[in-house]
Amino acid sequence: MNHTAQRSTRLSSRVVRACVAVLTTAALAGCSVLQAGPVPAPPDHGYGNLTVEVGKPFSDAFETFFIEADEPITITKLELIDTPSEMKLVDVVVAGEQRTSNFQFEPVYPPVEHDMGPMVPAIGATLLPLDQQGDGLMGYTIIMAITVTEPGRWVRGGYHLEYEMGGVTYGWDAVAEITVCTPEYLEQHDECVMNGEQP
Repeated sequence: MNHTAQRSTRLSSRVVRACVAVLTTAALAGCSVLQAGPVPAPPDHGYGNLTVEVGKPFSDAFETFFIEADEPITITKLELIDTPSEMKLVDVVVAGEQRTSNFQFEPVYPPVEHDMGPMVPAIGATLLPLDQQGDGLMGYTIIMAITVTEPGRWVRGGYHLEYEMGGVTYGWDAVAEITVCTPEYLEQHDECVMNGEQP
């Protein structure tokens, strides 16, 4: 089964609503808008044809960030969006320049086939600009541990990330689809088809 099938999606969102506007009889209250800031969201993307087991977290490490800003950033929030409740984000970590490779997917978490060096919790992690990083692989890999709670075919639509730089909070939504299927689903279907593909 092809674990590296990729495609670009056509959706985009670069300015993120930080809360849902609630219209009452009195007023529209409690809504603010975050700007993307100096570290933009990655291009829309997706990959799939992945077999995962119910209740067993897998590693999604597609995202590598290169901080081309003047100051470090600190990640303050990361959560899945446009994703069914049967897919859960159970952990998210950051690997820095001491990793020896980048990768896209492993069926287990934490990853065992790639040496990612020290991994730290993503929330609260400080990411340095490129010109402040030491020797080794440049940039930072975000590794998400995701699990499915029921048999089937499931699609993560993307994720929402917020970060702070210079005392200002920025944020954006990333369109980042992952299509996964459980063995139970594949017993009844020929393929783990991605959105927009023909079976």
